[in-house]
Amino acid sequence: MAFFAPVDTRRHFFPWRPGAVAPLGLDFFSEWGLHVLASELVCIWLPAAVVAGTIWIVRARQPW
Repeated sequence: MAFFAPVDTRRHFFPWRPGAVAPLGLDFFSEWGLHVLASELVCIWLPAAVVAGTIWIVRARQPW
């Protein structure tokens, strides 16, 4: 994270990172790249889809 970007060029990280770092380049479809895609699916996209689906169902049931 470039939190101090204008002053400091070093990168600072929190001790805990919820998502794995994806490989860049042709290694993206390697075993590690597929592991990263699976972790993003479970940690990011699945909860977002559940929240969006819940909102959609609640709004569809409300009488207008």
